Formats: sequence, structure tokens, C-alpha cells
Amino acid sequence: MADEQGVLIIGETGADGRLLGITGELLAAARELATVLGEGVSAALIGQGVSDLAPQAIELGADTVYTVDGPLFANYLNETYVAAAMAVVRQSNPSIILAGHTPNGRDL
Repeated sequence: MADEQGVLIIGETGADGRLLGITGELLAAARELATVLGEGVSAALIGQGVSDLAPQAIELGADTVYTVDGPLFANYLNETYVAAAMAVVRQSNPSIILAGHTPNGRDL
């Protein structure tokens, strides 16, 4: 990929359908990096019902939010989440990708 730009975070949601704290932490770190680089921050939210969480991700520091929403993503499964994350990466073309040091984040 060429002309990469921006910092992309892979957000996480809980069973209750809310953004997990790690998402806010990632967005704060991404904002610091993006400020130094003079670039933007984007967030990928993958899951069922995550489209409704986009405004919250914006409030936490994302400039752009990409959502991959549907029943196929109701539960974390490596095969589906990797494919969804890669689709977002291809679309957003970030220079840096941040994921949480969580079981799902490490697996992804």
C-alpha cells in the first residue's frame, strides 16, 4: 500500500453493546500520535449494533468511524473479524494501526 496516512484503532465492544474502556484508551493514544504526525484518527467498530456507537467514538477522539455491523459479527470470531478489519484497512489506508492488548486484540 502506498500513501498511508492517519492512525486507525480497532475498537472493542462488550456483551452489553457498549464501547469497552480499551477503545477510549486507544483513541487517546491515537490522538497523541496523530497530533505529532499531523494526521487524522479513525476507528473501526466491528460487531452487531455498532453503528449506533459511532457518535461515541467521535466524542472520544475519532475523526472518522468505519463500522462493520451485522449478526455475523455478534460474537468475536477470528476469521470474520480479520476479514472485516482488513476491509477497513484497505479503505482507510492508515500509516499506523492500534489494537488493544486484550484477548481479542492480540488474536486479531
